[in-house]
Amino acid sequence: MEDYSQVQTEFEMPHPEMAGVSVLYQRNPVEIIGDEKHAIDPSKDVSFVLQGNRRKLYVKDHCYYRKHTLKNHTQWRCTEYRAYGCLASVKVSRNGLQMTLQGVHDHPVKKEHRREGQLRELMEKRKQTVNERKQQRRK
Repeated sequence: MEDYSQVQTEFEMPHPEMAGVSVLYQRNPVEIIGDEKHAIDPSKDVSFVLQGNRRKLYVKDHCYYRKHTLKNHTQWRCTEYRAYGCLASVKVSRNGLQMTLQGVHDHPVKKEHRREGQLRELMEKRKQTVNERKQQRRK
């Protein structure tokens, strides 16, 4: 005679919107700076804003624009990339359940609009800095 005492008697219902998924585990986004991990509260620190016909992503007051969308994720780039060469970016999974922050911002949070011609000045300074670094590497 077989022992049926170890047979599972309770089952989880499948997710109503995602076929084949029985349990979804929500992971909070984590910002990695150096060797340290900093938790990000999605309800406080993350927001999507519509500016004109473009969506912007705000994470901890830093603004990102959508760089590209692929099959599994959407990549967002810091809006200060052109001005400061900031390489910080955010990768958001297609289902929105996972967010990865990459890189560190090397500029202050932008709180106001730039005056006319200021972006050009910042880009020229950035170009000079990059050229100086290239020359130092060659030596």
